[in-house]
Parts: sequence; C-alpha cells; structure tokens
Amino acid sequence: MPTRRRSLSLAPATLFVAVACAGAPPAAEAPAAAPDRAAEPLVTSPADPTAVAVPGPAPTADPALAPAPDRGAGDRVVTGPSEPAAAAAFAPNARVRCQWKNGGREYAGRVVGTSGGRLMVDYDDGDKEAIAPSLCRGEADAARGAQRVVTGPSDVAAAAAWTAGTRVRCRWKDGSVEYAGTVVGAADGRLLVDYDDGDKEAITPSRCRKDAGATAAPTAAGASLAGEWKILRGANPGGSQPYSGSVRVGARGSAWSLAWTIPGSTPYSGVGIELGGILAVGWSQSGARHGVVVYRVDGGRLSGKWTSDQQSGSVGTEDLAGPAGLSGEYAIVAATTPSGGTYAGKVSIRPTGKTYQLEWRLTNESYRGVGILRNGVLAVGWGTGDGVGVVSYAIRPGELEGAWAQPGGSEVGVEVLQRQRT
Repeated sequence: MPTRRRSLSLAPATLFVAVACAGAPPAAEAPAAAPDRAAEPLVTSPADPTAVAVPGPAPTADPALAPAPDRGAGDRVVTGPSEPAAAAAFAPNARVRCQWKNGGREYAGRVVGTSGGRLMVDYDDGDKEAIAPSLCRGEADAARGAQRVVTGPSDVAAAAAWTAGTRVRCRWKDGSVEYAGTVVGAADGRLLVDYDDGDKEAITPSRCRKDAGATAAPTAAGASLAGEWKILRGANPGGSQPYSGSVRVGARGSAWSLAWTIPGSTPYSGVGIELGGILAVGWSQSGARHGVVVYRVDGGRLSGKWTSDQQSGSVGTEDLAGPAGLSGEYAIVAATTPSGGTYAGKVSIRPTGKTYQLEWRLTNESYRGVGILRNGVLAVGWGTGDGVGVVSYAIRPGELEGAWAQPGGSEVGVEVLQRQRT
C-alpha cells in the first residue's frame, strides 16, 4: 500500500492561535495601542519606494502600556516620493495603516486628503504625515494586493504605446522574477498592471514585456481550480511506492480547500493559496490544524501571503528581509493578520536536501514548517508542531503538476492531478 502521508505521525492537535504567519501567526488580532517608538531609528524613505526598512529593536516594556510618542505635534512630516497615481486610489476618510517615516512598523490613521502625490494622514495618536501611498495599506484590507504598488520612474512616451487588455509579464517591485498580468490602463507614465495572482502595480513600462503566449486573462480562479481532480501520477519521496486516488478542490474566500482520497490511506486535508502560477498547499491528517504561506523570493527579500484552515479563506501578509540564498535569519519587516492586526518577529530558514525547514519566533508563539522552492516561489506548510507537510503545484491547463514533502522531510514526492470532466 502507498505510504503517501500514511507514515505521518502527529502529536495531539494543539489549538492554533490565528496567526499572522505568512509563515507564522501573530500574538494578537486586536491592534495594540501605539508602542513607544522612541527606541527605534527613524529612517526617512529613500528615493526607491520599494525599499524595505527593517524596524529597530522592540521596546522592552509592554507596548500596549507605552504612551504614544510625540512625532512633531501639529507639524506634518513628509516621507517618501510623490506617487500621484497611487494616491488617487485612496478615498478621503479611508482608514489606513502606514509606516511612519518608512520605519517598517505600521500605525493606524485616517486619510484626510492628498497633496503632491502623497497621502495626508492623521494618525490616531495625534501625529500627522504626508506619506508616499506605497508605504500605506487600507486598514480593512489584509491582502497586500489591495492597494496598487508604484514601481520605477515615469515614462509617459513609453506608456502611451501600450493598450488596455494587453497580456504582459512584469518584474514585480523591480525584482528579478517576472509575473503574468494584464494592462488595465496607464497613469503618470506608468502601466497599471493587474497580476493574475491578485496583486496590482503601477510600473515603468521598461520593466514589462508583452506575453506572446497569452492573448487574454485566464479564467477566474474559482472557475479554474474548483472541482474533482484525478491523481494521474503519484509517488512518495524518493520515487518509491506509487499511489493513486483523487483530490477535491473547493473555493474558500481568497484561498482554496483540498481533500485527498487515497485508497488504503488515511484521509488528508489542506489549504492553498495561488501565487505566481503556483498553488501552494499546507496539508495534514484530516482534523489536524494546518496552514500555508507562499513567498515571492527576490534575493534576500521575500514577499508573502498566508492563511490557515481556521481563517475561513481570509489571507494575511508577511514580508521578510535577510541574506540571499534562503539560508539564515530573516526579520519580519511587515506583516498583517487576516483581521488586519500586525505583528513582528524572526524566521530562520535552513536548506535540507530538496526542501527548506522554517521556524517562526514571535512574541509569544513559535511555528515550524517545511518548504519547496519552484520558479522563484517558496511554498511552505506550517503549524505549531511537526505535523504539517507541503505541496507545490505548478498550474497548467487542465493539470496541476505537484511536488510534495512530508513534515520535516528532505526529499520530495510527485503528484500530478488531472481535471475530471463534470
């Protein structure tokens, strides 16, 4: 009989705190009172709006009890470059969370207007800032893609040569990896691109190229993945013990639910997120808690989104900064929970054969996961112990081409799914 996930031994299920792990969960969902930021170095935003500043050390005192710092009383601090196109996407009185002086940590406030391509933000603790829109996010929007990121300089002549509806591949945040999307317009000399994974960007045309292999956007995610899939080919790590069966995929908000039926094997369930043509899935024995985080990898910077089986399809975000090569300690430089809270901490990444082992260390929690890197996308299954595995499916027309790993494993198995006719 196939040992596909049958060899998995799980510790008794531990109650999950809904976390912010784009790999790990945060300590609390409710926004804390403004912490004492006096101990942090205040970093003025560089000319590059995509740069990420790592916050300074957290204060030793309980941040919920610390008084709100005085950042200049009634004076409005100016932070970051002018981004008129992005500023226009924010409505007056919108609730936002912004990185004060590009310091890496977000604080809650309200947009009272725009000026010079910046948002006029009045923070809840009384301070005021004129800040680049790329340093803010809508408070009610957990997903990173809810606001349009602005990348690169204006090039009006080049932008005028593109038409709405053109399929493109662009370098997200001026990174080295291209992602597929559709041009929906142009503004201020940049292309307005809606990516297939839900993110949005206003980007310099030179960072994009026409996608000759596609003339129209793919079908909506809900129509493309939901349904019954046959396990066309399955093999355990190392190529041993082939197996067969089926997988049911269901839409779950901004995520996916998966349930495996494998003859002679224990039932398994999972939760998945799409990113960059990859369906990343965290799985465990049915009834055990599990989560998934998927990161875009660009050198030492990882931009991720995450969820768990307890989130009802809501998605959080997590961005990491650390050494290139996916090995070492990484700081969580920006993160939100599915309900809009924020958190911080560290993540260690360790290469192990064909996989990666991850460990999150937050204020009051720790989590572990196993990951697979494919096409610049790191898919990680995570949980409170060693009971969660991972599958990384490359999305093809009518087929999901998967590589998967056991919890803590260093080898990968194969699982190719074929859509069943209904």
